[in-house]
Amino acid sequence: MTVASKTHFSAAELADMQLPCLPTSRQGVDHLARREQWGVRELPSRGRAGIARTYAITSLPQEAQAEIRRRQAQELQESATTCVILPSEVRLARREEQLSLTLTTVERLTSKQRAVAEARCALVGEVKKFSRVMGIKAARQPACSARTTPASGRLCQRTW
Repeated sequence: MTVASKTHFSAAELADMQLPCLPTSRQGVDHLARREQWGVRELPSRGRAGIARTYAITSLPQEAQAEIRRRQAQELQESATTCVILPSEVRLARREEQLSLTLTTVERLTSKQRAVAEARCALVGEVKKFSRVMGIKAARQPACSARTTPASGRLCQRTW
């Protein structure tokens, strides 16, 4: 049973937890709750009398509260350690996904679309080569100035 982040528990759930200071039956938990006047939240349900009673953790005995909180912390810790994904694994998965997508979509391109794609790839290759030789800042400068000034000559010619 997951106890992480719950604030209210039913009598059956509390009995199933087998907490040291609480009865181990639903009826026993209900009887103790009435006797000690625990905080109760009543919700509509299909069960007996159409009402489900859940008890607030804060109204339980201190020992029970401490044990439930310990279990919640342990469960959160276990779930956090099992879901750790390294950034390198994410990058690798994303790259594999992009490569498979690229290979399947390239086959469906028309000759004009393929020519444009090849031109774009060539441009990206040149920018990467330029950034390796001159540095990232130097590679950004022509791209930033191209946004504000119109391209000249051959760059403006369209092939499609």
